[in-house]
Amino acid sequence: MFLSCRGKGLPTVVLDAPTGMSSDVWALVVDKLQEHTKVCVYDRAGLGFSERPLNQTSKAPLPNSQLNEQSQYQASLFTVESMAEDLHTLVSSSSQQPRPIILVGAELGALVAQFYTHLYDTDVLGLVLVNPLPDDLFSSEAGGVWVQHWFGSLGPTFQSLQLGAALGISRLGLLVGALQQPITGPAVPEAVILRQ
Repeated sequence: MFLSCRGKGLPTVVLDAPTGMSSDVWALVVDKLQEHTKVCVYDRAGLGFSERPLNQTSKAPLPNSQLNEQSQYQASLFTVESMAEDLHTLVSSSSQQPRPIILVGAELGALVAQFYTHLYDTDVLGLVLVNPLPDDLFSSEAGGVWVQHWFGSLGPTFQSLQLGAALGISRLGLLVGALQQPITGPAVPEAVILRQ
């Protein structure tokens, strides 16, 4: 998983991006915060510079009794709990960030930050939630609102953008002005603009 830290000082501030976005969304925030303390951004598994988790499921067709078990395994790779555990491994074992830390999460990142705080409360000095998703959004009582939103809107949008980027359509759209980069402004680093 990708982690990048800049600045010096304590406490370390760790920024977790909104739903489906990479650490690039924090570019301007990092520039300001690094003047006061150490600030880290990371990309959850499968986003930005982080690789997708290994899918260890069988390619052979499974009997009906094992289909549910396989889909549960695949879904468990992307639970809030697994994302919080990935973050803990990243700041503890992989990079050994001094604790306690301040966690800042936006949307899905806010849920991950909250869950992380519940699991590792002594590691967290402060928690900042930006536009957090409601806790019950993923529950069965919510009537599948998140699933409908993800598979009906966000998922297809992200897939279309990826396909357009692979085919060069996005670049053409940017050149002719039909598409706008999501992160804009005079202070946005050149590297972020090029990645977009």
